Amino acid sequence: MLAKTRLQKITLAIGDGANDVSMIQAAHVGVGISGEEGLQAVRSSDYAIGQFRFLVPLLLVHGRYSYRRMTKLIMYFFFKNVFLVMTQFWYAIFNGFTGQSLFEQWTLAIYNVVFTSIPIIIFACVDEDVCRATVLENPQLYKDGQANALFTLPIFLRWVANGIWMSAAVFFVGYGTYLDDKMAPSGLDMGLWTFGFYVFTGLIVSANLRLALEIKTWNW
Repeated sequence: MLAKTRLQKITLAIGDGANDVSMIQAAHVGVGISGEEGLQAVRSSDYAIGQFRFLVPLLLVHGRYSYRRMTKLIMYFFFKNVFLVMTQFWYAIFNGFTGQSLFEQWTLAIYNVVFTSIPIIIFACVDEDVCRATVLENPQLYKDGQANALFTLPIFLRWVANGIWMSAAVFFVGYGTYLDDKMAPSGLDMGLWTFGFYVFTGLIVSANLRLALEIKTWNW
């Protein structure tokens, strides 16, 4: 408790008995070891392991992977929503800020549910920048998490800026090409929803390609 309150650090407590329960509960992260002293520590912990030696892969491998994946997940969720909203903002400039949506409502509704959520969830579950053996051989790789080097305000602002300029690129490229071809092959005007679908397709492809740049491991 002193380390937690005085040093203002994230603390981890490890215990295997009933006398360790209060310590485990007071720490930010509690690890319980199931052993001869019963399961009281395990029941009060955030993570349970069978032996002390499993603590090394828990922290250096799974802990590091989890920190890196969660930072990318959070940053990407902000990015893809800024990307979507700013695309609508550029369109609002041309319609006098009437509130008219550029995208059809069902298409808009499944943007976060299907088109951009499944790829980042898969990424956040399986992507590895370096293999397990390399992490165990180089414990210094864990320092990024200790220093919170991947979840900072400058990194967040870069993701937001990325969403803003990509939204401008997708919208204005679509707008420029649409001006040159207003008529469908049938001779009918393509209309708002056709233009919206055109821009929306570019938005989805660009958002997923941006995520592809973050992936370190491509496998089945």
